[in-house]
Amino acid sequence: MPFRLLRQAAAIGFMALLLWAATALAAPGANRYVNTEDHYSFAPPAGWKQNTRALPKPFVLFVGPIEQQFAVNLNIYSEPIGNMSLDQYVALSKQKAAQSKIVTISAVRPAKLDGVPAYRLSGTLQMGARKVANRQVVCVRNKRGYVLTLSASPATIKKYDPVFDKIIASFTWEK
Repeated sequence: MPFRLLRQAAAIGFMALLLWAATALAAPGANRYVNTEDHYSFAPPAGWKQNTRALPKPFVLFVGPIEQQFAVNLNIYSEPIGNMSLDQYVALSKQKAAQSKIVTISAVRPAKLDGVPAYRLSGTLQMGARKVANRQVVCVRNKRGYVLTLSASPATIKKYDPVFDKIIASFTWEK
């Protein structure tokens, strides 16, 4: 009888170990968004949901919590840009922002996106009576421009800077 109990305990322990291993090994990629068309992936924050209806392709949109009556969100945009350099692409973005009269870019600094040179921009967007704060990473790779934008209310944007940093750190280029 004791041998039988020992075997059952060992079997239960082994099954628990297998379950733990499967969970631990699956966890790193389990929450990754993979875009096979534009060849990138990243880990959206836990609880953020992809919205496939609000923006047309090639936009990718993840919506987070509602704070200050605004849904914090991340969108990623990719477009073909031919032989345009990163500096040219950022200059064009700044020019379009200035022409729009509703976008203000307050800071631009060098950055990296999975090892590829990029720029990090901070600014605001005036949406009617509402002002929205934005953080962006702009990058050029394989003749495509990529823009990752985190949007939040101005009162909460600093709270989400570390969240954006984690998204950027999780970003990888796919084959």
